[in-house]
Formats: sequence, C-alpha cells, structure tokens
Amino acid sequence: MTDPVPALESEVKVEVDDDFRVPDLPARLEVTVATAPETELVATYYDTADLRLARWGATLRYRAPTEAPGHWTVKLPTEDRPDPVLSRQEIDFAGEPGEVPTEAARLVRGLTRRQPLAAVAELTTLRRRHLVLAHDGRRPLAEIDDDRVRFHTSSGRKGSFREIEVELQAGGRRSLLTDIRRLLLDAGGRPGDDTPKVVRALGELPPAEVGDRTDDDSTLGGVVTRALAGSVHRLLANDPGVRLGADPEAVHQARVATRRLRSDLSTLSHLVDREWAAGVRAELKGIGARLGAVRDADVLIDRLRTAAEELPVEDQGAAAVFVGRLDAERDDARSSLLAYLDSDEYVDVLEDLLMATDDPRVTTPGVPAAEALRPLVAKRWRAVKRRVRRLGGDPADDDLHKVRIDIKRCRYAAELAAPVFGRPARQFAKGLAAAQGVLGDLQDAAVAERWLRGAASQASADEALVAGQLVALERAHRAGSRQAWPGAWRALQDARLSGWLD
Repeated sequence: MTDPVPALESEVKVEVDDDFRVPDLPARLEVTVATAPETELVATYYDTADLRLARWGATLRYRAPTEAPGHWTVKLPTEDRPDPVLSRQEIDFAGEPGEVPTEAARLVRGLTRRQPLAAVAELTTLRRRHLVLAHDGRRPLAEIDDDRVRFHTSSGRKGSFREIEVELQAGGRRSLLTDIRRLLLDAGGRPGDDTPKVVRALGELPPAEVGDRTDDDSTLGGVVTRALAGSVHRLLANDPGVRLGADPEAVHQARVATRRLRSDLSTLSHLVDREWAAGVRAELKGIGARLGAVRDADVLIDRLRTAAEELPVEDQGAAAVFVGRLDAERDDARSSLLAYLDSDEYVDVLEDLLMATDDPRVTTPGVPAAEALRPLVAKRWRAVKRRVRRLGGDPADDDLHKVRIDIKRCRYAAELAAPVFGRPARQFAKGLAAAQGVLGDLQDAAVAERWLRGAASQASADEALVAGQLVALERAHRAGSRQAWPGAWRALQDARLSGWLD
C-alpha cells in the first residue's frame, strides 16, 4: 500500500460581516477574476470526545457538495507559519460517509491513541468561489472562498458566521495572499487567525495535552517540567509526519525528541526518581532505535546521491544501483517503524510520556534551578574535555564519534539550563553544536564508507569500481572533517563560552 500524498495548503483568513462586499481586485491588482456559481458543502467533523485532534491543531472531516460524492480529509498544521499566512498539510482519503477510513484513523492515531473517533460537528457552507487568474486569464494564482457557515455540534451548540479564505494556487506567489488580504481589510474585513472553521463552531477547547509550559524556571521542578513537555510535544507533533513519510525532517525531529529526553533524564539522574527515569528512558530507546534506522538511511541516501553527481556521467548509472539498495533498506526500516507505531506498545509509551509530563518525579522540585543545573552542565563539560585529552595525535574514527556523543550530551544539558542562565548557556550550546556538526560530518562519511565497502563485496566488477570512486570521495570528506576538528575544538574552549560554569 502506498503512502497517502499530502498537499500543502497556504491561505489567509479574513472575518467579515453579512453585508461585506469583495472589492474589485482587477482594478487594484494586475489580475483577472472569474466567479463561479455558489455551491453548498456539507462537512461532518470527527474527533475524540475530549477533542484531541482540535487541541493539536488537526482536523478530520468528510465533506461533500449537496447530493454529490465527497471525500475524507485530514489537515495537519505545519511549523512554517509566517504571519499572517497559514500553512497546513492536507491529505485526502476515499471512503463512504459515516465510517472513518482506516488509513485516515491510522494517520492521527498518535494524537487520538485509544480514544474512538466520532462526529462532533456538522458545518454547512454556502461558498462563493472567486478564482484569481494571471492578467492573461489563463494561469490560476489564488482562490478566494467567500463562506457563509451554519453549524451545529454534538454538544448542542448552533450558530453561523461568515469568513473569507484566500488560498494560494500553484502558479501564485506568496506575497499575493498578503496583497489580497490587505485589500479585504481595507474594504472592512477583520484579521482572521489560524482557527479552523470547526474550532470556531466547537467554541473554547480544553487545554493542550502538552506544549509550552509557563512553569517557574527558577525552580528545578519548573525546568524539568518544561523540558519534558517540550520533548514530548516534539515527538507527538511529528508523529503524523513520520507516518506520512513525505518529509524526512519529521523523522529527524521525532528522533531528536527521543534523544534529547533520554539525555535530559540521564543528566538529571541524581535529581529525579531513578527507577521512574530509567523506565522512561528504556521506553524511549525502542522508539529512538526504530526512528534512527530510518533516519540513518535517509542521511546515507542523500549523501550517496550527492556524491554520485560528482562522478563521470558514464558511472552514475552504477552509482544509482547502490542508492537503489539503500532505498530498499530504508523501506524495510520504515515498514518496521510503521508496524511499531500501529502497535499497542507504542500507544502505551505515549500515554506514559504524557503522564510523565504531568508528574515529573523530581526529588527536590523546589530547589533553585541555578543551584542544581550549573554543576550538571559543568560535569558534562568536564567529561567532554577528559575524552578529548585521551584522543592522542591520530584518533580513530570511533573515538572521535564518542567525543561527538559527549559533546551532544553537554549541548543538551546547556539547552536544558538555557531558560535559567539565558544568553551564556545559549551561546555555549551554539558552540557545542558547531563542534558536534564537524564530527557529525566525519561520522557520516565513515558510515558511508563502511556501507559502500560492504555493498561492493556483492557487486559486479563495474559497480565495485564505482563504489571505489565513492569511497575515495568519502575519504576526502573525512579528511576535511579531521582537518576542521582542531579548529572547532579550539573555538569551543574559548573561556567566554564556558566561563559561566565556573
């Protein structure tokens, strides 16, 4: 079964009164406008009883024109939200009304977990569509949907409202949205926000399950709560993207969430309940390993594709064979990951993580955060320096990789302390990230070389020859990273970066 294909929806919203008139756009912009007849759309929205999808900024609906076939749609928020443009991923599914398609329910299972989906609202929209075309009248640039909405919800709320959505089309530029929005506001409209129609109908939502916390950063309990919530939020927010598989960044961010949380709990091991922390870290390890297998394959595929472009044209076909093998390995890793995400075990882990954010087992939550965190970051920094001192003049790749791991743990610790110590901790973390990046490039080159050597042993003579060329390129990258490492380490030892730890 192929993965559903998301489409990126970019739009702006404007609230208007019943007597509002859409201004004459061709007179103000170099466009033409074609207006379609009004259509009536009936949409039934589904959510859990406690509105988990809405609280995560996601929606699931079945919508159809009156007396015509419709389709199911899941909309997911994206991190790219330059005000006032709202960007969302939109994924359509075939299916009959009244029964949520299995694939749609699976896509949002990380957000709903064991709570069943049921109809929570019905919206009937009378839509007047204005298609904004290029001046020649051929190329669609944007669509203006003038919507008059009536709603009723499962809780008994009823009402109506009018809003205008301006959605970018494939041929339009992003600035056109803000230009049209400005004209609508000048004509008497009011700035809209990113609230979906169904949320306007549902009214005030329960608090977010997890997200930015306002806990007092002066206490250890507040810092730990914020750190846990941030990582769990990152994991869950990227869960649908991991399932979609369209953007490797979702896998990367979810993996970072598990790694950061495991590192934070390790750093705090003497200040939290050890048995509780060990249990959480063990659960995260299983998720992280499966995410890591996919992420590592993504990185290696991208690396080999880039390297193949440096080869002579006649050798690029053989290089594509190796990329194809990696694609197959990634597909296997992704299948294993998706099976795990669909398991009850994964749901149990998510529930445990959410409980952990509500009740972090800090043994001394009221202790001043600065008093507790400074020595923990200093301890991580001392571990880095000890590891580097033991390297010798020509360290092995594996030894440099261990340095990278220690640097990453120190960076996470500094970022954990950043809400308390501010700019000094952030600058220190930035310096650590730079050194980590140098060693990360070296490690990626070493991993690519090892994989190529193994693949070459099972390749034809011509393919083995190309593998040798790719290995030579990776060796050159390794050499460059090794040359850059001493300078990166000297920069990191600048007392201005770590002086706040004294």
